[in-house]
Amino acid sequence: MENRKTKLKIVLKRRMVLKAIIIAIEIVIVFILLNHSPFFYIKDIQVEGNSLLSKDNIISLSNVKRGDNLFKVKKSVIIKELQTEPYISVVEVEKKLPRTIKINIVEKEPRAVLKVEGQRFILDSELNILEKNRARAGTVDLIGFLDFLPEDSESLKKSIKDRKLDIFFDNFFKLDTKDFKEIILVGEQITIKYNNGKEILFGDYYDSEYKFKLLDEIVKDVNARGIEFDIIDMTKGKYPILTIRDKGVDNND
Repeated sequence: MENRKTKLKIVLKRRMVLKAIIIAIEIVIVFILLNHSPFFYIKDIQVEGNSLLSKDNIISLSNVKRGDNLFKVKKSVIIKELQTEPYISVVEVEKKLPRTIKINIVEKEPRAVLKVEGQRFILDSELNILEKNRARAGTVDLIGFLDFLPEDSESLKKSIKDRKLDIFFDNFFKLDTKDFKEIILVGEQITIKYNNGKEILFGDYYDSEYKFKLLDEIVKDVNARGIEFDIIDMTKGKYPILTIRDKGVDNND
């Protein structure tokens, strides 16, 4: 009786070992098929969310190629490669069986062009340098804010913060800036110019949060009343002065 139980245990153990071997072989076969079968060679690379960067540029940056095995391509590597591009803020990568890679990106928006020593640095709202010496529609020129060529985004941000201009830009970029042409800094005095010739004599930038709130209220009010102004002067004290277009009359607001 005891011998029969022992033999039964041995048989069961052998069956379990055999099953384990079969499963392991099946896993190896599946692994080989997944990594070497042409059925999983990438045929389609989809790109979404791009408007400034071309699809071909993004695919090239990702280092993914048609014909690569879908299971050998690592999403983390693609994300790391794409995040080296200054215009890319967020990257998501999805594998779609059997032959598709989908890349979804969020781009940083160019908001300003910093002009220094004949060079042009395109910036986003966080003062990251996106590229150099190129024009971008919808950006505002920044003149007089730096007296040296920045090596990178960090050196630019440090200089802006050291001069206490970071709060000014934080508040400025909350506005819709597409109607602005340029911001000029002379000493500590700021002038904001519109594309249509209007000007804001902003004055110093130390109380910029309050000034921008006040400016927003003034602009909304004059627009609601259909008033066309040439200049809003915020340098003369508590109350801004408006120069009304075509009338040549100064009015306290």
